[in-house]
Amino acid sequence: MVTRSEETTESKARGQNGYSNDDEQVLQRVSEQFHQTNGGTHPINTLHSKDTIVKHGIVEEKVVPTPVIDRDVGCFTETEIDDKIQSIFEDYQQYLETAQVHQLGYPINHTANKYIDLSPLVPFQKYYLNNVGSPEDSVPFASHSHAFELGVLHWFADLWNLDKDDLWGYITTGGTESNLQALYTARENFPQGVLYLSKEAHFSLFKASHLLRMDTVIIDTSERGELKYEDLQRELVRNKGRPAILALTFGTTMKGAIDDPTKALACLKAAGYASNFYIHVDAALSGIFVPLLGEDSGAPRLSFAEQAISSVSVSGHKFLGSPIPCGVILIRKHFIENIGRNVEYIFSKDITLTCSRSGHSSLMLWFMISKLGRKHIRDDGLRCIRYAQELQKKLSSSGIYSYVNPWSITVVFEKPNDMSFLREWQLAAQQDICHVVVMPHLQKETLDIFADELIACIKKSDSGMKARLKADEVSKFEEAQQQLHDMSFSNQHCIPRHIS
Repeated sequence: MVTRSEETTESKARGQNGYSNDDEQVLQRVSEQFHQTNGGTHPINTLHSKDTIVKHGIVEEKVVPTPVIDRDVGCFTETEIDDKIQSIFEDYQQYLETAQVHQLGYPINHTANKYIDLSPLVPFQKYYLNNVGSPEDSVPFASHSHAFELGVLHWFADLWNLDKDDLWGYITTGGTESNLQALYTARENFPQGVLYLSKEAHFSLFKASHLLRMDTVIIDTSERGELKYEDLQRELVRNKGRPAILALTFGTTMKGAIDDPTKALACLKAAGYASNFYIHVDAALSGIFVPLLGEDSGAPRLSFAEQAISSVSVSGHKFLGSPIPCGVILIRKHFIENIGRNVEYIFSKDITLTCSRSGHSSLMLWFMISKLGRKHIRDDGLRCIRYAQELQKKLSSSGIYSYVNPWSITVVFEKPNDMSFLREWQLAAQQDICHVVVMPHLQKETLDIFADELIACIKKSDSGMKARLKADEVSKFEEAQQQLHDMSFSNQHCIPRHIS
């Protein structure tokens, strides 16, 4: 996220629109970019609204409400109402189509509206689907999609090697709810436990720690974002008298680094932990395609059976591309046996964080997984990895500090000084770095255009950072990436296809 400057009390000379000269230039530059993209007009005209604010060269857009059409006040006919709604929705669709072109900084997969026919789901939109209670419970409330939800859970249980007899989980609203459910479960089982979090963990885990009032130790990471296992083991030994709750990340938010569950388990064993521990893996982005690469690839494993994992969460709207934001949480059943209470009203045990849950999310995920299939998801992963490596090499060869972690589709690079460039390509930024997340819908041509514009932007501002990698670190990562490179190029036929 772009850091926004706070408005100072310093007075500035303002033009007739209330902007300084520098601010006017930034606004004009961004406006021109949108004009070029949209053939002369911005779809919803937010850039030219009175709620556009420019502070110290950074454009800040406040959302302008779309007023609900008040048919009673306006005395509109039914036809006039329909025409107004249609006009607003057409503008909104144009806005969305435009926004997706330059959406590179966030893990959003637009495959669904480009290559998959979603029309089979349309008839169900008129039905009220509420997946109240646990998916496996037979509730008297009939308007649910629990059967589809269980199908999705079983698919992920197979992917992550979890025995179905020890399976419990549900479809959540997204990664934040999934992570909160996991840490809530861990705390209920180990009330005196200490939570160990990587400093690169998703902010939802820090939020969950705060909400649950958990004693938390922040573990340092390498420059590229992977957990420092020696630091973890040292802290485990220091707190050996208390149960350990580990929250690992299988693909960090900003750098795409993977905390290896096998290495984390080794730290627990070396520190003397036998069974008084809980391992949660936040696998929001990489937890779907990396496990499908197979053991022969050398990719990190994600296995309940082999790594004593307690729970895993993944997002449905990221790599899978569900148009409905959602997530999946799988937890070993024995961890939830003593949680919640039976609620007669719903004929189910109250374990899930939310009671009413959208049944449409489960239907959507079941449909997406069924249409894509394991091979297609795996091929998408390989192609995204290859494109990420090619983008990084192009930036690096042009003198731009950049890297991509092994098995990652996140390309990290130095942040350009031009804030309008960040906004144009919708880049995520943190301190002095930015990243691009290479998602399945992205074409090579789009990435090449972006690379050329980024190189020109950085060279123009002369903001290049000197290479900071040590020779041994370079060797380590290049060796792993070469293995991936060879593997990826054997799958060059894997391009996005229309799935009918």
